[in-house]
Amino acid sequence: MLVLNQEQKRIIKDTEGIKLVISGPGTGKTTTVTHFLANLLAAGKARAEEVLAVTFTVKAAREMRERVRILTGKRTDVLTIHSFARRVLCAFPPTGFTADFTIIDEKQEWRLIKRLLAAEKLDMHPQAVREIFTLARNTRDNALLEKNKLSALYNAYMQELRGNNAMDFDALLTWGVWTFANNPVALNQYRNKYRYLLIDEFQDTSQLQYALLRPLVTGNLLCVGDYDQSIYGFRGADVNLILNLEKDFPGLATHYLKENYRCTQKIVKAANALIVNNTKRRPKPHLTNRPEGERIIRKSCANPITEAEYVASEIQAAGQKDGAKWASIAVLYRNNILSIPIAKVFMEKKIPFQVVGDRDYFDLPEIKNILCFFRLLAEPDNLEAKGDVISVLSNLRISSSRARLPSIMKSLAGQGDLTGTYTAILEQTGMLKELERNTSQAGLKALANVEELKNVLADFRNKKLEDFLDYTEEARSSLSDDAVNLLTIHKAKGLEFDTVFIIGVDDKTIPFFQNQGREEIEEERRLLYVALTRAKNSLYLTYPRERTVKERKLRLYPSRFLRELKLEMGAISSVTIKGNINAFYQGRPDYEAEAEASRKENPQGPWKDSSGNRWGICKRCSKFTRDWWSLDGDTNMCECNDCRYQ
Repeated sequence: MLVLNQEQKRIIKDTEGIKLVISGPGTGKTTTVTHFLANLLAAGKARAEEVLAVTFTVKAAREMRERVRILTGKRTDVLTIHSFARRVLCAFPPTGFTADFTIIDEKQEWRLIKRLLAAEKLDMHPQAVREIFTLARNTRDNALLEKNKLSALYNAYMQELRGNNAMDFDALLTWGVWTFANNPVALNQYRNKYRYLLIDEFQDTSQLQYALLRPLVTGNLLCVGDYDQSIYGFRGADVNLILNLEKDFPGLATHYLKENYRCTQKIVKAANALIVNNTKRRPKPHLTNRPEGERIIRKSCANPITEAEYVASEIQAAGQKDGAKWASIAVLYRNNILSIPIAKVFMEKKIPFQVVGDRDYFDLPEIKNILCFFRLLAEPDNLEAKGDVISVLSNLRISSSRARLPSIMKSLAGQGDLTGTYTAILEQTGMLKELERNTSQAGLKALANVEELKNVLADFRNKKLEDFLDYTEEARSSLSDDAVNLLTIHKAKGLEFDTVFIIGVDDKTIPFFQNQGREEIEEERRLLYVALTRAKNSLYLTYPRERTVKERKLRLYPSRFLRELKLEMGAISSVTIKGNINAFYQGRPDYEAEAEASRKENPQGPWKDSSGNRWGICKRCSKFTRDWWSLDGDTNMCECNDCRYQ
């Protein structure tokens, strides 16, 4: 039988008014929300059709709807925000639309944007333009369109959609906001219909989403979320909405779900020590009555392969010692490419794994576009591979692709080794230029994935092409349900595992090297907070001291966030240098001299050494340093670690 704590009971019984529930990780948010809705119906406070609950994923909506049905036997409106917007627009179509308007998919968006770009003779990638459109709409910031000189193109895009009685997914929300602002009959109908409004995961709400839902509030609103778990700012979510909700609703009552039923005391303590360093938050209680638990392990490794081997050995040891199921273990990472060494080592050690929420690396479109050339080289009579290659060439706008195929393949066959063939494929087809032209976040990820393929090929330097192709078929997710979970931290949101490994906790990855502004650093810290609190019992934090990027060895340092965790000393694995210590350091670059040269050449900054590390001037002790806790990307002033922790 489910037992609710006192705070959950208070929230469930207090059905009237404007309320905000701050729900920390593992505190029973979903249970609280579903029982709140069930109590509304059971107590006769509202009929099922008078309640609207809004979530942001189809899965969450389905789960909440089913839980309420099991508790009450009734079906209420638990909808994604896009489903709600579509319902409004079907009932009240905006000018120029009919109720049977169509919703176009991403590919159709691409084609339309591509055609409009060609008409305007603009050399931008459709995906980059689409990303700007999405961000401008979600933030309600037309300045983004003006900054990128896309205002006219956006207007033409929206007019073309309306002319075809069509909308994209973002337009559902845009037109929904317009309808409530310009059609008082529509607004009054939904204000009168829904006496109670519940918004789940409120910390990830965008300005556009809030503008659609805010007018519906007549007196009863329940927002549920956690500002410390807001990790979608890159796509328009605004953490200020949850922090400043009281400004819109002065009578706001705030409740805190504070007891974490998931994590051990040591994990909760480390997570609290980390997140308190953020300024865009408010103090909140976050505790657990679970046991103290195992110490958190922090492990430094030589490179990503030794990091993967360490993770694999710990997983195997846990299985032998405790009989742990593979599915109870997760490996989390900031970016997908970090999973490649993990998959390689797991395959070699016969550890079943499953990539969760994403495609396997060798199934990514940008990688398959390259692999089909290798397959055709290995099997010249393979009609499927031949068709794939011709399709890729056509998509890259290579004229007479079928006729030119023999000469292209002959050139590739003469490259001599796999990395040479890889380079030739990218250059001779124009694939690299096309990848570099796509400056969207998705485009940058695709380019990084393709660049990482060269590192993968380097491991097959003295092997046959067939060996590499066999590997691409074998290094894939297991078909078994009992497999170790590999997933990004963003995909892990809302999940939990007995044992969690967070890999790549270096200062180029968490925080991500491209996200160095004040607000971006805070979101990166929230991202690690989410990752830490996925673990129920055992937690490992690992990082490599070196990584190969574009054929260069990049020296890495532990993430600045690791010091904020205040881990006990026994948790930190020491680095052992074998042999002559002078020989170990001999030949290393003079990073400070390199940074000083960068500073002299570019006084405005940013200042970097040959390993790519940022340098700054400490505002407290004036030291020129790369060991900083926080850095202002605009002024290059920082707070060095010595001053921070003295």
